[in-house]
Amino acid sequence: MSFLSVAFLFALPLVAAPLLLHLFDRRRNEIVQWGAMQFLMEASARKTSSRKLKQWLLLLLRCLAIAALILALARPLLPTGYLGGTERGETIFVIDNSMSMSRKTDSGTMIEAATQHAIDELDKLSARDDVRVLTTAPYPIWLDSGTTQGDRRNRELINKQLQNIDATEGRSDLLAALYTAVQVEHQPTQNARRVVVLTDGQATDWRTEDETGWQRFQSVLNESAIRTEIETVRLDETTDGESIGNVAVDSVTLDRTVVGSETPVTAIATLRNYDAVTMDAAELTWSINDLPLHQQTIAPIEGEQSAEANWNHTFEQPGIYRISCRLDRDDDLPADNVASLIVEVVDRLPVVVVEGATDYAEMQQDTYFVQAA
Repeated sequence: MSFLSVAFLFALPLVAAPLLLHLFDRRRNEIVQWGAMQFLMEASARKTSSRKLKQWLLLLLRCLAIAALILALARPLLPTGYLGGTERGETIFVIDNSMSMSRKTDSGTMIEAATQHAIDELDKLSARDDVRVLTTAPYPIWLDSGTTQGDRRNRELINKQLQNIDATEGRSDLLAALYTAVQVEHQPTQNARRVVVLTDGQATDWRTEDETGWQRFQSVLNESAIRTEIETVRLDETTDGESIGNVAVDSVTLDRTVVGSETPVTAIATLRNYDAVTMDAAELTWSINDLPLHQQTIAPIEGEQSAEANWNHTFEQPGIYRISCRLDRDDDLPADNVASLIVEVVDRLPVVVVEGATDYAEMQQDTYFVQAA
């Protein structure tokens, strides 16, 4: 049994109020001896037992009346099994669709393994259970605006929705997704909720550094109006496949904040080997607006280490450009093998040299560009 207004249960000690009043009233009674008392005692002796029974029954009814009032205010929810039926629950599939879920496995990708696991779970659910699907990237999004009952026809609809889920190019927010799943409104006839989280276990998606957020979530979970169970499925531990490593282009930056036309700039790509073993040498391709302009070979990168690759380029005309760096290597997560940077190139204005500069290198340090009006 659960209650919608648990605070009223703190008033249950008031059930003892009639009993306390009864005992207190007995203490105030004083025995007064008078002459005719001995004749009355004999006449009322036969009625004493029945009178006491009625008093105790009346006291019990008063206590039960107060208890019933308090429980009614607390709004109890009884499982349907108590009334001869079966429990009606709800299953919420929280599917991590971040970029890391596009990682390859023997049977496809992580996101495909997640959707297949959810489809397999549907066959195990009762036809009375409700089903919802929640994706996590870039923020929690319901696949359907309402609750879908798990009968055969609706399960076909859910299967199609699951098969259309694809990995995004960003991160997930699993903590926000759990908040959304636990706090979503439920049907009055539901008495249990099961939240199934399907993820590859990436620490960044779980926001493990947010201790305050997780403590607050635990409080929200404990105060849930219905019984809620959370189950986490680590797909990286259940899927088979030999890893070929993952090297990512984490970012592309420039050596200056303002770029002038006909002025050389250096683009810097930060590479990260997320595997434990050393990565072999590979090719990098630099592009401007998707047009390949330069290729270079990077040296092997040790396991769980980073490296940088530089490229010097000169923009001839002002405008908006996209610099891209792509790692030409087959690995577990191809989606993070490329990174881009949007650059605004302005007209080069006359060079302003600070007095005292003695050579061109020193002049370059004191040179700045401003956008032409």
